[in-house]
Amino acid sequence: MRLFCSSCLLLSCLIYFPACRQTDPAFGFHPDSSKVYLITWAQVTDSTRIENITMQLRLIQTMDSLYRLKLTFVDFKKKAPTMSFVLNGKSIPDLWQYQLGFLKGLSLDVWMNKKGEVIKMGGFDALADSVAALSGEDRRELAYSLREDAGEEIMRDRLTRLFSFVPGRRKETGQNWVIDQMLLRGAPVMNSNMYKMVRLKDDTATITVSGFVSARQGEQGRTYMKGKLAGWLMAVYSTGIPCHYSAKTETVLTNSDGRERSSLQTTEVSVQTCPQP
Repeated sequence: MRLFCSSCLLLSCLIYFPACRQTDPAFGFHPDSSKVYLITWAQVTDSTRIENITMQLRLIQTMDSLYRLKLTFVDFKKKAPTMSFVLNGKSIPDLWQYQLGFLKGLSLDVWMNKKGEVIKMGGFDALADSVAALSGEDRRELAYSLREDAGEEIMRDRLTRLFSFVPGRRKETGQNWVIDQMLLRGAPVMNSNMYKMVRLKDDTATITVSGFVSARQGEQGRTYMKGKLAGWLMAVYSTGIPCHYSAKTETVLTNSDGRERSSLQTTEVSVQTCPQP
């Protein structure tokens, strides 16, 4: 697949706010095969970990109630406590950013349903093989560290947070609905979110979101993390594609000895709809 640079895409794309009539009364996820969705993800955790990711999402195939899509990395920048290493006698000051720089143009496969839920992801092994070949690093060690930032679980969690908000049925201004999102990276984390349609004009929906965050050790284990989420999003009603997503998540982690640690995470995401090149 030919990959366009992010600057070219940004120049050629218009933010998708169509003023058209709703052809499907159900508010669901319906990606358009003639479009490419350019996702710009910015996330800050506790002011020490900063992620800026640009990705393309493109519909490849529709199978009954499932969509097969291709998620391609355009750019990936990460700021975190650095870890240096030596490769072939050359000192690399930032291991993570060195590895992430080789992701450009590489892809993962995604299967999603009409509620925007990620059913399956694949392609990480081939992605890791490519990065290992390009970087000259040991494949096993590289895959272990790369999985933390661009593995199937964490990318599934990002897409779940962004797209899994549509109820799959008709909604009007003033109505609300609840969706539970299970995030799988590390120990499973449950986001139980309430969405409210505060405005629906033409084909643009403005929605607020508020929710509770929790994580426990096993099904019957102790709850070691609790928190809350608040934010809003704007989406195209007829396709279920978000245009913008903004959220702040505050959590408290309780260690086994009872000590507590607070965390604050802010997430800002924009999605631009572009014609297929």
